[in-house]
Amino acid sequence: MASAHVHTTRGWHGPLVRLAKRFVRSESVTALLARGATGTLAIKVASAAIAFGVQVLVARLLGAGSYGAYAYAITWQSFLLIFGTIGFETASLRFVAEYVGRRQWTLLRGFLRYSQRTTLQTSVLLALLACVVIWALRNRLATELTSALVIAFLILPPNALLQIRSYSVQGLKRVLAAQIPRDIVRPLFFGSGVWLAVSLGHPGTAPLAMTANLVAVLCALGITTLLLHRAMPAGCRDATPEYRHKEWLSVARVLLLVSGLNLVLARIDVLMVGSMISTRDAGIYSVSSLAASFVGFGLSSVNAIAAPLIADLHSQGHRRELQRILLLAARGVLVFSVLCTIALALGGRYALGLFGPEFTSGYYILVILAGGGLINALGGSVGFLMTMTGHQTVAAKVLLVTAVLNVVLNAVFIQLWGVTGAAIATAVATLVWNASMNYYAWKHLGVRATAI
Repeated sequence: MASAHVHTTRGWHGPLVRLAKRFVRSESVTALLARGATGTLAIKVASAAIAFGVQVLVARLLGAGSYGAYAYAITWQSFLLIFGTIGFETASLRFVAEYVGRRQWTLLRGFLRYSQRTTLQTSVLLALLACVVIWALRNRLATELTSALVIAFLILPPNALLQIRSYSVQGLKRVLAAQIPRDIVRPLFFGSGVWLAVSLGHPGTAPLAMTANLVAVLCALGITTLLLHRAMPAGCRDATPEYRHKEWLSVARVLLLVSGLNLVLARIDVLMVGSMISTRDAGIYSVSSLAASFVGFGLSSVNAIAAPLIADLHSQGHRRELQRILLLAARGVLVFSVLCTIALALGGRYALGLFGPEFTSGYYILVILAGGGLINALGGSVGFLMTMTGHQTVAAKVLLVTAVLNVVLNAVFIQLWGVTGAAIATAVATLVWNASMNYYAWKHLGVRATAI
C-alpha cells in the first residue's frame, strides 16, 4: 500500500512539480535578463558618457582635420579586427555559454586555448600585411594619415586578443566584468593619454591619438586577462583540453562573415565618405554617428546578456522561455530607444556643438542615423537569435545581400546628396536587414524577436 500511495502521490504531484520548476526557472531566467540588462545598460550609459566626453576632448584637441584622419584610420582598423578575430569573438559567446551549461570542461578549456592562439596568429599576420600595404602607398597618402594607419594596424593583435577574452568572460555570464575594461577603462586611459600628451606640449595629431589608443588597449587587455582567469570554473582549470577544430572553425568562419557584414552595415558609410569626399567630412560624419549610437544602447545592453541565454535555452529546447525572454527584452528596448531618439532630435545641435562649431553641420546626419538606430531597435535581438541557434548561415546570406545594397546605396546617394546621402543609405539598409532577419527567424525558429 505504501508503494501504491507513493506512486499515486507522484502521479498527481508530478505535473505540479514540473510546472513549478518551469515557473521558477522562467522567473530566474527573466530575473537574470533584467539584472544583466539593467547592469549592462548602466555600464553602457556610463561608457557612453565617458566615450562622448573623451571624443569631445580629443576632437577639440586635434581639430576637425586631424580628428578626421584618426576616425578614418580607426575605422580601417575596425574592419581588419573582424578578420583578425576570425569570428571567434561571437563564437565565444555561443560555445563558452554552451559548454558551461553542459559542464563540458574539457571542450571549454580546449576552445579557449584554440580561439586565443588562432586569433593572435591571424591578427599578427594581418597587421604585418597591412603595414606593408601602407608603406607601398606612402607617397599617395598624407604623412599624418600614413603614421596613424601604421599605429592603428599595430594595435590590431592586442585588440583582437582583448575582444576574444572579453567575449569569453561574457560567455561565462560575467557580463559587467567583461564590459568594464573594454568600455570604461580603455576610453578613460585613451582620453587621459591624449590630454596629458598635449598638455606636455606635444602637437595634437592623429598619430598621437592612435598611440594613446594603443596604450589604452594594452591596459584593458591586462585587466580582462585577469578577470577571465578568475571567472574560469574550477572544473575547467584542471581539465585536459579537448579540441574540435573543424566544428569551431566552421562556425567561426560563418560568424566572421556575419560580423564583417554587420560592420559593413555599420561603418562603410564613414569609409566611403572619407574616400569619396574628404577625411574632414568623415570626421564630422563619425561624430554624428557616435551621437546617434545612443539609440542602440538599450539593444546592445540586452544583447550582452541575451546572447548566452539564447544559446543556453535553445540548446535545452526551452522554446517558450526563449520567446518570452525575446518579447520582454524587445519591449524594454523599444521604450528606451524611442526616448533616446526624441532626445537627440531635440538636443542634437547642442550635443554636436560640444565637439566644436564645425561639427554642428552634422545635425541632419544625426537625426537620420538615429532613425536608423530606432529601426534596428524595433527588430529586437534578431541577429543573436539567428547566430546563437545555429542559423548563422542564413544570417550571413541576409547580411551579404543587405551589405551589398548598403555599399551601392552609399555610392549613389553620396553622389546625389553628399554626407546626408550616406546616412540615408545606411538607414534604408538597416530597415531591409531587420525585416529580412525577422522573417527568417520566424520561418526557421518559430519565434519572434520584435516587441509585437
